[in-house]
Amino acid sequence: SALKKLLTNADYKAANAKLRGVAGELMFIIEDIELPGDLKIAARQVDVAGKVIDFGLVDASGARALLEVKAWSAERWAAELAVGSKKKLITSMVEQLKAAKSTGQRVYLAVSDAIGDLKPELEVLLGRRGLSDVTVVTFPEGKLREVSGALRKGLGLAGGGATVTADQIAKGEDDD
Repeated sequence: SALKKLLTNADYKAANAKLRGVAGELMFIIEDIELPGDLKIAARQVDVAGKVIDFGLVDASGARALLEVKAWSAERWAAELAVGSKKKLITSMVEQLKAAKSTGQRVYLAVSDAIGDLKPELEVLLGRRGLSDVTVVTFPEGKLREVSGALRKGLGLAGGGATVTADQIAKGEDDD
């Protein structure tokens, strides 16, 4: 009621995008997504040259690597890649990957398999930006949707709108 009046459709859209990103990162922890080269997560939210990379990785020999996760939808990838890579999110991603590469460690970019036929276009863009040695790996969109849906439900954002009223928040209830 009162809470719903304060939030716009743009707020829900932004929240869904953020939750999708959080879900993408969580998948590597709770869904045990296989990492390349028998790497294991050693650190989260790693500060690298002023940029934050999602995961620091290490293999059995102690070799380190970095992993950035992008849980963008197929539509977001299409929009970001369509404009000649000048969009804000693509530019930010490239800056993150360049910072990660500056460490001399192996760098991985994990994307949902929703990227589909656009993956080669992403790899070309990375090559043009001096990031051809960044390895692009995919993870299942279906699992991402499950985790994202669970987060939305837990926060009362199921169905794209608030399902928790201000009174329920005040009482610590939800409407399961």
